[in-house]
Amino acid sequence: MIGFVRRGFLLALALVALTAWTHHGRGSAAPRIGLSLSGDWYDRSELNPAATGLALSRAGATVRNLEPEDLPRLDALLDDLDGLVLVGGMDDVDPALYGGDAVGAHFVQRRRDDFEIELLKRAERRGLPVLGLCRGAQLLAVAYGGTLKSLEGPEAARHGIGLHSLAAHAVRAESGTTVASVVGTAPFIASSTHFKAIAAPGPRLRVGARSEDGLIEAVELPGPRFVVGLQWHPEWEPLGGARSLAPFRALVAAATKQTVTFVVGDKTDRPVCRGRQK
Repeated sequence: MIGFVRRGFLLALALVALTAWTHHGRGSAAPRIGLSLSGDWYDRSELNPAATGLALSRAGATVRNLEPEDLPRLDALLDDLDGLVLVGGMDDVDPALYGGDAVGAHFVQRRRDDFEIELLKRAERRGLPVLGLCRGAQLLAVAYGGTLKSLEGPEAARHGIGLHSLAAHAVRAESGTTVASVVGTAPFIASSTHFKAIAAPGPRLRVGARSEDGLIEAVELPGPRFVVGLQWHPEWEPLGGARSLAPFRALVAAATKQTVTFVVGDKTDRPVCRGRQK
């Protein structure tokens, strides 16, 4: 019964997301956000890119797809973008990139890993804001020198291991972090499904949030540039209020040189604009 409900939820969300996918542009004045895809057929048909595009559209952005085939003209494409999103996916980050064990790795696509690491390098040179989601957060951690681990036993069950499972669990942002300024410091329920998790964020990143069992749920780059990775899936909750949309609004705010703190209250969720950055 639970599996049926989960499949029904994902199907309904997919229909909503795919319906809006062709309407994600907001006009020439909207910030242009690059959405990194693997380029494979299943990535093009997956829920994650469509739902992420819908969330970015609702946050006020125009979405441009980026794929490994774009590498020869990547500089020209990035020069026309204001931000970057690394989406989730079925494939694990190649364990060879962080000294991990290849046993148990799922659907590894080294071409995608190398492309997204190059994306991050060039985005950093341009000072572009970056948001990583699920696999994207893991890739972000690895690109900055971090490591991943496999989920096993009760920990795996709590975090929805598998391709067709969906787990809801409590997450709390660390006080004083960028993540806390976006989603608040009170515990909230997040949805996730993943085989791997971030074991260590790397020397340049810090932990932005943890689950109730201590698993790293967010990493971020300290400082004024917005670089955040979230292990959960806010794009799967497009009607979940300001907290689920907050990461996308924060990315758009960073792309337009604004700082926006999202105050999440008991009755209302509201964005508070702090003005343009210099």
